[in-house]
Amino acid sequence: MEQNPTIISESDKKALLDKLDRGLPMTDIVSYSEKTSALACGYGFVALYMLYHIKQMADDKYIRSNTLVQYSNYLHRMLLVMYMLRCPIFRGTWFVAVYVDALLNGFDKIENNPFIRTAKVSIGPLRTCHKTQKTDRLLHEPEEVHLSKDFSYLNTKLLSNLRLNSEGVLSKLFAPQDDHRFDVYGFFFSKKHINAKLAPPKVWFETYRNRALRGVYHTVEDTWKTNYFALCDYTNTVKDLVLMTAYYALLKHCRFLLITWYILVDRVNLVEPSLRPSVREERKKLMQMPLPLLETIFRDLNSAMDVRNLSSIEANLNNDPGANKTDFTEFVQQVLAMYNLYAKKVKANLLSYDDWLDSFKIQNQFFYDNPSVPSFQSALMENVQILQTYYDDVIETLKPTDFAAIEYLSSVNYKGKVQQELP
Repeated sequence: MEQNPTIISESDKKALLDKLDRGLPMTDIVSYSEKTSALACGYGFVALYMLYHIKQMADDKYIRSNTLVQYSNYLHRMLLVMYMLRCPIFRGTWFVAVYVDALLNGFDKIENNPFIRTAKVSIGPLRTCHKTQKTDRLLHEPEEVHLSKDFSYLNTKLLSNLRLNSEGVLSKLFAPQDDHRFDVYGFFFSKKHINAKLAPPKVWFETYRNRALRGVYHTVEDTWKTNYFALCDYTNTVKDLVLMTAYYALLKHCRFLLITWYILVDRVNLVEPSLRPSVREERKKLMQMPLPLLETIFRDLNSAMDVRNLSSIEANLNNDPGANKTDFTEFVQQVLAMYNLYAKKVKANLLSYDDWLDSFKIQNQFFYDNPSVPSFQSALMENVQILQTYYDDVIETLKPTDFAAIEYLSSVNYKGKVQQELP
């Protein structure tokens, strides 16, 4: 029988971290897949042991709150380790983690222990992985533990054997402050007025009533106890709001560029030839001002379609010699289409090209009279700052979790495999 199958050797660990840093595939690391599969199997058993223990405490009507806190910390650490290692995960592990967090936040009662449902989802796959891995690290199967009721000892032993406790080598790979990143319902359970905090900025969406987000919020309230994945619908709606706002900011930016096109683009060709490259670059920086923030948002939200759009956005926000208003207008139509795609999802008003022309008027005479870089920079930066503030507020409201952690939850199918590429 293979000994210590869940422990990654120092050489494998070094190779793994090196490949993760460089974004390289990890399939050629010796026994990596076997190690991580065994690790997921072990973590699944730990989670199920915890569930049995909670059931025992409920039956005995003696709840140890410090035990629940400890279990919550360990469950978050399991999920963090498995996420960072891009490791398969058993669905039941998520069930137990969400349930324990709900208990601690007072959003569920211990007598509502989802014991039968979670055990049904977990027992079969865990028994299969136990036989496949042929590991002696799992101690006992849960049915046997149920007879002995010696959960505290077994959990402590397993946490140590799987290097999951605070002294374990795996735990030391990650920052302790990240442990609660996988308390995915934390913001939903404990924060007030989250719909208002996640709504798009009033300065741009004064009449928007946020009906889409409020509707999904009430659905999650009603169904989360039987469908822990309902939260993903809520955060997907938040993503749509953020992306709609990002494209709205880009539309405002483009409207300014079109109004001042002569100064930013055409007039560059009238500058002294020796100065033309530096002036063009100076103006180009203004035109591409929102690009870094848009890239951050699109990549953070793991929105593949919008990430692909970045190359087109960058190509059109420029004043190269071949730039012209006709091509730029076609680009604006594409941005409008993306804005309307997300606006429709969140039940916001759609925009036509004429709406865009009428809605985003600015007092442009100032810029013709004072065509200085600082004046342009100030006007363009205002839109970027509004978008940045909104996005920062969204990230802060979701804490301690984030979009990537919730996407890891949504990527797990019934059998506990990761369905899609992780961010």
